[in-house]
Amino acid sequence: QRYGQLQSDNETSSSVPQLKTTKDLERHAGQIYTFVNFYKFQDEFWNACMDCEIEDRQAIDEGFVITVIDNTRNKTKKRQVVYNPSNHVAHCSCKMFECEGIPCCHILCVLKGKALRELPSYYILSRWTKMAASKPFFDVDDTLLEGRSQIEQEDKLILRNWLEFLDCMQMAGRDSEKLSLVSKAIHRVLKEMKELNGGTSESKMSELESFIGSSAPDQIDILPPKQCNTKGSGKRIKGGKEKA
Repeated sequence: QRYGQLQSDNETSSSVPQLKTTKDLERHAGQIYTFVNFYKFQDEFWNACMDCEIEDRQAIDEGFVITVIDNTRNKTKKRQVVYNPSNHVAHCSCKMFECEGIPCCHILCVLKGKALRELPSYYILSRWTKMAASKPFFDVDDTLLEGRSQIEQEDKLILRNWLEFLDCMQMAGRDSEKLSLVSKAIHRVLKEMKELNGGTSESKMSELESFIGSSAPDQIDILPPKQCNTKGSGKRIKGGKEKA
């Protein structure tokens, strides 16, 4: 997986995707999207230029409701696009952008006639861009997750701590005085860590209580039932022949 990721990063950074048109929107998309996502965008943009046209436009409070005729795959469909001219944000009834994160041909059919030199930032999801690996990670609904830079810093810190600990042990060797000094330092750090965590048992109990949704009672009134002999327990009853 890492090798494939490096290959894709090298291909993205050292080459340029092939364009089908001379439109600025397609050129800008080729600069920001990865190759796989750009070619998805390119197919939609090509359909917007060749197979889609605006049939009707109605003014509303939020902007315009534009009816777009889609003739792709020799099937005529009508889609409703709600377009806001103030920020160039559009929502289509096909819901492709909400599902896949790539603007559909109906939205691009509306945007290509607005003389835009760049794709609006609303349609650029960080997870589909070339710089997604160097930026913070986002969830499906664009919720910010942990950044790679933070993980790398934590890994470097862990490695440095291990190296310093090994250096201390190497310097101590078999000298009992130096080993006792290292042991005292470790016990002091462990004590401080326990104070920060509030105790391992307490932290585990708090995690369990938060997962269940209720706290543990101070006094337990319900005790385990007394053990009783069930059917088949005890010694086996001897038969008549065995008794004889």
